[in-house]
Amino acid sequence: MLMSSHHSIAFLCNPKCASSSIEAALDRHCNVRMSKHPSIKHMNARVFQESFLPMYQQLMPKSQIETVCVIRDPVDWLFSWYRYRSRPALANTEHPKHRNYTGNIDFNEFIEGYLLTGDLVEESAGEKRAPAYARVGSQYDFIKDSNNDIGIDRIYPLERTDLLIRYLQQKLETRLKLKKLNQSPRQTMHLAPSLKHGLQEYLKADFSLYERARIEGYYQRN
Repeated sequence: MLMSSHHSIAFLCNPKCASSSIEAALDRHCNVRMSKHPSIKHMNARVFQESFLPMYQQLMPKSQIETVCVIRDPVDWLFSWYRYRSRPALANTEHPKHRNYTGNIDFNEFIEGYLLTGDLVEESAGEKRAPAYARVGSQYDFIKDSNNDIGIDRIYPLERTDLLIRYLQQKLETRLKLKKLNQSPRQTMHLAPSLKHGLQEYLKADFSLYERARIEGYYQRN
């Protein structure tokens, strides 16, 4: 999370949505930076509203901060997680996050595991929980507030980072240059139609918000 108190704007870094690249572009123009540890860097809307903002407003009681983030096609977002967790370093059984390794499965198996994250599947031997590698949450989980409503003011689709950068330049009164950072290994995505349909049912809120932002160029909360 990066924030300019002078320009009253905060960028919340949705994972797998070019957050590192945007963070690098904004870094020297923001006086508040929460980074390094993933839980801090990827502070979601609820944590920002319920924990960070009240603390900040004790020091700056008249401040009104506008929040901005990026959203991505939900299938592409999951494919990015799959690719990220297929990196060779995780193949090492001694790696502390080896259980997240996806280099030995295909994307369909990853999605099958992901579709278990909200439910338990009954088996003869008991209950099967979603595998660790598939526990990545959802974009709507990142964006929603404590009432399960959208908790971020402006949301841009990843395909329209040009509009995002234009808006941030206007707000921050400066020029910004976006570089590509932390790209996952290139792979071709193959997803069974039945699994895609399952994702569209499971992630209805994600698909709906993404489509609205994509069609309109960005989503703006009333």
